[in-house]
Amino acid sequence: MTTAATEDEVQDVLAAFNQLTPSIQEAMMSLFTTDSVPALQDSAGYAIARGEQRRLLGILKLNSVGLPSRKAGIFGTISRANHSCQPNAVFEFRGQDFCSLVAMRPLAVGDEVTISYIQESCLMLPINHRKSMLDTWNFDCRCPRCASIADDTRGRS
Repeated sequence: MTTAATEDEVQDVLAAFNQLTPSIQEAMMSLFTTDSVPALQDSAGYAIARGEQRRLLGILKLNSVGLPSRKAGIFGTISRANHSCQPNAVFEFRGQDFCSLVAMRPLAVGDEVTISYIQESCLMLPINHRKSMLDTWNFDCRCPRCASIADDTRGRS
């Protein structure tokens, strides 16, 4: 029974994708995905999907933003933001399905806009804790905080 529901969900995602314009489809399919992320293996529908379907589901899982409506969205710019344990931007939600990226401090032209892939409350945990949270996504953080020799969390555990 679970497999049938999962198959239906996969078909719903594919139907929604097929309703997008070709240029939006192309932009979505250019986002990052890989089979080596452990979190994907437990993702609904991923195990049964093949080829381009599997690629699309991977892209959705790795690049989507959780929305207040309990849905998820892919956004052309926001979905390309990289991670930092010292981010300079955050998501700002307006309504149930609108999201924007807002700088937390002044940025110079050419500065990379970064967000945190982990919850804000976890950012002050020691480096080993932050790294273990990101391991599920096969992500090796090399932000300035993680690259630093000193742990800036003051011994918090």
